[in-house]
Amino acid sequence: MTILDFISDSSHSSSILFDASTFENIEVRPGRILSYQKIILSSKSNASSKEEHDDFDHDADDTSSSNTNANSTAYHHLLFIHGSCGASTQFYSLIHSLQDMLRNHQHSVNSSVQLVCHLFDAWGCGQSSALVPYKPNTKDFHASFSSQQLLLDLEAVLAHIRKQQEEHQDSRSSTLYIVAHSYGVSQILQVLHQKIDHLDQHNKSTEINNSRNIPIQGLILISAVLKDPSDPLTRDGGHFIFKWFPTFILRHIQSMLTQNFIHHVIHPQNIHILQEDAIRLSNANDMNMCKAFYTQQRYISSEQVMEVSCDYYADSSITSSRSSSTTGIGNESIQYPKFLLIHGKEDQIFPLSKVYLFHDAMVKGIEKRKKNREIPMLHVVDFASHQVFQEKPNQVAAMIWEFMSS
Repeated sequence: MTILDFISDSSHSSSILFDASTFENIEVRPGRILSYQKIILSSKSNASSKEEHDDFDHDADDTSSSNTNANSTAYHHLLFIHGSCGASTQFYSLIHSLQDMLRNHQHSVNSSVQLVCHLFDAWGCGQSSALVPYKPNTKDFHASFSSQQLLLDLEAVLAHIRKQQEEHQDSRSSTLYIVAHSYGVSQILQVLHQKIDHLDQHNKSTEINNSRNIPIQGLILISAVLKDPSDPLTRDGGHFIFKWFPTFILRHIQSMLTQNFIHHVIHPQNIHILQEDAIRLSNANDMNMCKAFYTQQRYISSEQVMEVSCDYYADSSITSSRSSSTTGIGNESIQYPKFLLIHGKEDQIFPLSKVYLFHDAMVKGIEKRKKNREIPMLHVVDFASHQVFQEKPNQVAAMIWEFMSS
């Protein structure tokens, strides 16, 4: 039986102890405080976020314990990045299903595995919304939601995770995977693209380039899409209603927009399960935030995807095929992370044809550089729409687990 055959129809275990109350506020950059949560899943026992979070951190101060764990336990860090005006709690059902994968792993092999799941609510979203200085209709408020500011936040979160790996003394043996959804896909790939672009231009002065190098083993890209100037959802500046409608009108029609949105992002087969939480989350969004965010939204282009898929600079452990005279940065390794694309077959926000274009761009990037690289995998999930990871969490978790195990 392959891992993809292990798809349980049973309800999620109530013994997995985590909820939104275990979030903490962290200042990722000066003046930028985000709500963050770490959930640790283990093949040895049930998962929690508070107790095991503390145990994990305490191990960093216990050399003998850390060495013992390093010999017997494989650590995999996963950063979850939600989509436009979403929240990290949307990933809870997927994390539950990943815990099920770990239980199956425990029964099939003798080794131990820990998945360290990192979740955060982007600036103005979810629980981070209460942390934003609320001064709507001001230039500072609007500018705080710019695409570049949000990318800097994400880069800082990545550095925060890498620092935790180093402090726990597992940075050599642990891996980092990214799980990004929808606009989160564009954000993580733009962070990587900016890193490549700055290195190529000999420019080491920007905030992104001064940050810690982040080696990434693999990226799981869910509901991915390219920038399309002809598409009102993926062109620069977002849908016209957020540009032209004043905030008081947006507030007046928010419930109507939410209902329309929910019926496009969730397959009819799954609507009765997810509708209530989806409506609550969408209606909780402040329309001043939505207006500032969407009018500055920037999806990743085909050209950028091509470049990221064939070039990604990681930490300086191996000499790069590019000489220091070319990059001006000395010995720099090139790490080629694995890519996995997952898309709902009936996605009504980003139709299936759009992920094929995304996949084609990645393949062209690899072929352009003529590297001996794995072609990115693409899984299409039946009876699922844009929120495929919430609609079919067991299937998506199985795909992720097989991807990480390959």
